[in-house]
Amino acid sequence: MSFIQVQKIDEVRIRILCDSGTLRSDLKETFSFFVPGYMHMEKYKQGWWDGRISLFEHKSQSIYLGLFEKIREFAASRECEFVYNETEFPKATHDLEKFTETFKASHELRDYQKEVLRIASIEKKALFISATGSGKSLSIYSMLRLINKPTLLIVPSIQLVGQMYGDFKKYSADDPTFQIEDMVQQIHGGQTKDVTKQIVVSTWQSIYNLPSEYFSKFKLVIADEAHEDKASKLRQLIEKCGNSEYRYGFTGTLDGTHTNEMILKGLFGDVHQVSSTSDLIEKGILADMSLSQVLLQYPQHTRKIMARKLYQDEVFFLLNAESRRDFITKLALRCPGNTLVLYQRVAEHGQKIYDHLVAENEAKGLKRKIFFIHGKIKKDERLDIVNTAETEDGVIIVASLGTFARGINIQNLENLIFAFGLKAKITTLQGIGRGLRIGRTGKVNVFDICDDLTWGKWINYSLKHAMERLMIYQKERFNYK
Repeated sequence: MSFIQVQKIDEVRIRILCDSGTLRSDLKETFSFFVPGYMHMEKYKQGWWDGRISLFEHKSQSIYLGLFEKIREFAASRECEFVYNETEFPKATHDLEKFTETFKASHELRDYQKEVLRIASIEKKALFISATGSGKSLSIYSMLRLINKPTLLIVPSIQLVGQMYGDFKKYSADDPTFQIEDMVQQIHGGQTKDVTKQIVVSTWQSIYNLPSEYFSKFKLVIADEAHEDKASKLRQLIEKCGNSEYRYGFTGTLDGTHTNEMILKGLFGDVHQVSSTSDLIEKGILADMSLSQVLLQYPQHTRKIMARKLYQDEVFFLLNAESRRDFITKLALRCPGNTLVLYQRVAEHGQKIYDHLVAENEAKGLKRKIFFIHGKIKKDERLDIVNTAETEDGVIIVASLGTFARGINIQNLENLIFAFGLKAKITTLQGIGRGLRIGRTGKVNVFDICDDLTWGKWINYSLKHAMERLMIYQKERFNYK
């Protein structure tokens, strides 16, 4: 009988030894995947690349440790003996019962947060899917307190560094054994990268180019918004953490592509879905949501002109269409309560919507406060705008998807308008999640603006993307019309 032997290289990779060249070729083929959008990439068009990446490195005969069980399944499917040393792959052995007896936090853990903690007590690596608004920071805080090792917490933005620190300070307020100033260090921008405390919270951009030796001190690595690990630099950073015995990733959802899911499993381990948006709505943790796909119809002569145009031409037309902008403006001004309008591009889209809103607000004699947020608006100014929305009524915020898709929550938001829809699952769900915090009314109206430019049998890109979002809403069990 042929065999497949697995040896641990470090906490990131395992070596696979086979007694057959055919098995090695099959391994490489089994763990090779087409990269999403490969057909549009220049090196594929030029014939330099077949559009696939392989997670099995032929030269080193290695693959990500998180795919250990997948290798076991591969061996079973080939009727091969699967050989490994159990002592190289120990389970976690934390005494969860003893920990929970002494753990103090200002917020009580919900059932799904307790489930995260339970899994972390027995599994050294895992990927958690927990919906936006589920309280991931409390899950992360309780986890790092349970494991109690030198920790690196990686977040995607400076704003989230400060937010995590603030959340940890809030959670530990009643616990004299955890002094936030002594335990947690923030790294971003020009701050020192020398590690001086047990827990480091950093943007990946601040540390990804540091040598592997820098990361050897961390025994626990946690990545928030782990789906962004498909970005090559962040992936390289995780690969440098070869000494990190414990590794966990958190994300609101996976993007649905097999390639990225396998990479994330390889880096973090098995996937555990602990909460979903619809479940949190049903439990009253998130606000009830009424979601409407608003389909804008265009005149026949416009459809004929736009038929079979390139994607970028259609985007340019939609972002600059005055009638479309006028509709969004009227919708925002007619919605009672606080309203968030999410746009795609600053100059072409957001600025024009904001200017039109301000002009119409003045022309109609309304006195609504209207704010404009984009990447150059400073963090403190953004927070001031959010605080205004949480204490006043009738506020309209025009914000870019990039700045509001993650990390910013408005408690008193009654309306959310997607002024330009995307097909990206993660961005769509993050955007919706921003508006579902429990507010004054306990309900949020979401408007997904779609565009019908069909001509004959030709279906325009925006409408195709709207159809894909509809499939996301169905899968997520959203209440939509």
